[in-house]
Amino acid sequence: MSDVKRIYVEKRTAYATEANEIKHNLIEQLGLEIDTLRIINRYDVQGVSDGILKQGINTILAEPMVDDVYQEEFPTNNQEVVFAIEFLPGQYDQRADACEQCFQVLTGEKNVKVKCAKLIVLQGNLTDQDIERIQSI
Repeated sequence: MSDVKRIYVEKRTAYATEANEIKHNLIEQLGLEIDTLRIINRYDVQGVSDGILKQGINTILAEPMVDDVYQEEFPTNNQEVVFAIEFLPGQYDQRADACEQCFQVLTGEKNVKVKCAKLIVLQGNLTDQDIERIQSI
């Protein structure tokens, strides 16, 4: 029960306003050639059973009407560049804290741990220097 379960949550294309805004800003401000930009929220959940996790995915981690959910593996292709952004140890992560509190309400136990990261998935005519410029922002 204490093993870590990894959940990926991505807004469907019609609802991906954050990804569209970031893509637009990168194209306009840095002059990059980006075909697609996707944002995926990654959750590492520890201390819950499979049944509780299944219940929590569609009530805590994702909105079933607007999100696609992947468990353990996130599908990518060879033309995509993927990197993750996460808080450093000791920094406050509001999303992770809120998820932990919700799982604690759901289970009645305080041993639930959640860590969050944001995956950026890019596809386009990008060089290594372009990727470094994006990562440094």
